Amino acid sequence: MSKTTKLYVLCAYESQDVLDIINTFERIKILMKYGCLPYIMRYEKYKNCEFQSLYTQLARWCNQPQFFKKKSFRQFCQANQDYHKNKQTICAAYKSMLDFEKVYPDIAIKYFDLKFEEQNKYSSSIGYNK
Repeated sequence: MSKTTKLYVLCAYESQDVLDIINTFERIKILMKYGCLPYIMRYEKYKNCEFQSLYTQLARWCNQPQFFKKKSFRQFCQANQDYHKNKQTICAAYKSMLDFEKVYPDIAIKYFDLKFEEQNKYSSSIGYNK
């Protein structure tokens, strides 16, 4: 069994805007590339911004390695919707993803489908996929 390095990713510190969302996803992507796991740390100002729910869902996805290693952010949000008890409503994860994607489709296309096992340049050589 291989060990994976976990690194903190502080978000919503310098700003709480779409540029910080992009910056957070870029750092997640870099960590994926090198086989590292991000641990999302949200600066308290995230609670007062329009992306509060998205920051929360990013933390839920990244901070649970069993999901992060196997699912893209989109797959994580869809799985949450699939397990949502009330099929007449949309769960928080799926709603935050859809709301962001509606306003920022180009950003969603670039980042929402990133997968650890596909980005990780070491995955085939040392068994990170397992």
